[in-house]
Amino acid sequence: MNIKTKFASLLIAGTLAISAAAAFAADKGPLQIAMNAYAISTDAQGNEVATATKEVDRKSTVEFRAVYKNNSADELSNVMVVGPIPKTTEYQADTAHAPVDAAFEVSIDGGKTFEGEPVKRMVENVETIIPASQYTHVRWMPTEGIPGNAEQVYSYRVKVK
Repeated sequence: MNIKTKFASLLIAGTLAISAAAAFAADKGPLQIAMNAYAISTDAQGNEVATATKEVDRKSTVEFRAVYKNNSADELSNVMVVGPIPKTTEYQADTAHAPVDAAFEVSIDGGKTFEGEPVKRMVENVETIIPASQYTHVRWMPTEGIPGNAEQVYSYRVKVK
């Protein structure tokens, strides 16, 4: 295994492990969570192609898809969807997608706090917009629940450093 493949395997494995922990916690109830990684490329005709993967090269674009499935007949409400941005990647601005109306927030402090975009801070007495490359997590707060026996897929993209 070459160094870039090993690096990328650790990246994907780390993110999927975080998701597995969330899925384990959710496994005790009707909510099932899965996080899948897809390498984004283009084919010979210039069409975008998403390929399920566990290994990527540096500079690759990866799309994470968080699949939230309601295994009960009843609607699940107050579901919050959180996705990590691995340290070896940078969030790609404007790539977050939700299947339903949802408030979208980001974190720049490891997921301790979340706020809407653009994230602003005072730097040397000047209001500065924090770039998306400094985000550590993304979060959606859907305005509606997950219907019974249904699933919702939330996605976002990162670029491997």
